[in-house]
Amino acid sequence: MTDVPTSSGDNLSPRVDTPGVSKEDAYPKPEHSAQLAGDQSSQATSPNTGSASLVHPVATAGTQHDVPPASTEFAPFDIRDGRRRYEWESRYPTAAQKEIKGEKKYLFGLLYGIPVLMTLIWSRLIWGNMNLTPERYQVLARFSYAWLGGMLGGTVFDLKWLYHSIAKGMWHLDRQLWRTFTPHISGALAFGVILLIKSDIFKLFNQSTFNSSGPIVAISFLVGYFSDSAIAKLTELADTLFGTTHKRNDDSNTRD
Repeated sequence: MTDVPTSSGDNLSPRVDTPGVSKEDAYPKPEHSAQLAGDQSSQATSPNTGSASLVHPVATAGTQHDVPPASTEFAPFDIRDGRRRYEWESRYPTAAQKEIKGEKKYLFGLLYGIPVLMTLIWSRLIWGNMNLTPERYQVLARFSYAWLGGMLGGTVFDLKWLYHSIAKGMWHLDRQLWRTFTPHISGALAFGVILLIKSDIFKLFNQSTFNSSGPIVAISFLVGYFSDSAIAKLTELADTLFGTTHKRNDDSNTRD
């Protein structure tokens, strides 16, 4: 005598007394059970007609497969940022969204304003009325390109960090000063690196490379974007020139 399922939940009950059904078929495999449960969860019974109807994916979200694991990496394989499908609204409160918009406008202003300043310097509309000789003006323009190129690289890096941190839920106000000053620090750093190269302290390039503005802007952009690597290289230079200092590992706070 066979067991007759009394409800949809009895579909997974064993059928050991059914003729021609093996023991392996009587007990569904775990993956088949999970698939069947997922298929059943995607349908809902109408209270009026009693028939099954499809439910929007958001209504059935919340299972292990709908919510990907959160990742803090900037380029993860799963780009859904830990969100379910069709979850599009911002998770940040109104006050945070206002701060984010302000930072976005600030960085966009730098992103588009820096090339404009470079163009004005190149066309001599800035500092053209300072009665400088062409040689002196070229020196002033090149180091201006160095600062602005570093700022541009720092701004691009800052923008990438901003939108990644917002999407990953890592944005907070305590980093606002970092995001504000990063382009300017990158500009100053690029200015210093170009000055070191022009002074032959960094013998990395031929001096004739910097007779035009293009290489200066390109190298300054790289210094500004990879400012951490540039600072590490400057630290090595400082250790070579001035030596290293070691602090005692005690409470006296005195140097060796």
